[in-house]
Amino acid sequence: MRCCEVLGLKGEYVYDDHLYLCGQYDEYGYRETKTKIKHHIPLTDELVKDLRRLMKVNKDGYIFSLDGGATPVTRRHIYNGLKKALNNIGISDEDIAGRGLNIHAWRHFCNTELQKAGLTVKKVQAVTGHKTESMTEHYTHFDPLEFGEVPRIQAELLKPKSKKAENGRPAIRLVKTQDEEDADRRRKVS
Repeated sequence: MRCCEVLGLKGEYVYDDHLYLCGQYDEYGYRETKTKIKHHIPLTDELVKDLRRLMKVNKDGYIFSLDGGATPVTRRHIYNGLKKALNNIGISDEDIAGRGLNIHAWRHFCNTELQKAGLTVKKVQAVTGHKTESMTEHYTHFDPLEFGEVPRIQAELLKPKSKKAENGRPAIRLVKTQDEEDADRRRKVS
């Protein structure tokens, strides 16, 4: 979620297994999300419990609030809370700055991890609220050092299915002959 979407989160939109994201809170007050897309975000049981604890105080109002849900906390509260949590686990202010660890970085992280876990781009878009696949791609940052499965897949792709294909040629060829290219063109025209 974007920081302003977190700020705009209201108790009335938290359900047993998801939240309904339909607004944000920024310098203009409560309004539609950046992309104007309303969507459901699945939640873990633990996260629902944490949100419900806050809702006991803030009811159906703003979940992250210091005045009983009437108004949300500021961005500064969120940023300072993240900084404090990172410091508590041993990450220095210099490392936080150097590694770009901020609220928005979590969107990039979540986007990438959801795709690494096998979610389709469309499902990731549904969770993140991205309108386009290109934006989802922009938020995806795969680490080439984590591509250990690629050589196995390449080996499988290059493994001959049989010694010879029916026409007597090798079963796998990476380049078509000129006759095959011409036949493909004729099929496309007809």
